Amino acid sequence: MSLESAFRRYRQVGQWFEAHPFVHALVLAGSIGSSWAVSSILIAGQSPPEAARYGLAAGITAFVVAGSAELVRR
Repeated sequence: MSLESAFRRYRQVGQWFEAHPFVHALVLAGSIGSSWAVSSILIAGQSPPEAARYGLAAGITAFVVAGSAELVRR
């Protein structure tokens, strides 16, 4: 894949997310929540159920913030 086609694909993905803003917020929330949960296990040594609760709370918070920002932006 050439650099030009990679940039073209990157722009296509960006345009798709622009057309589907809440999917973008959901992907962001999933990324933040799962990262938070894994970090809680690896760094803080929490049990998986406890880390999952923190990850879920972080994901929900991220979705609310990203969704609200998207509503304000539009």
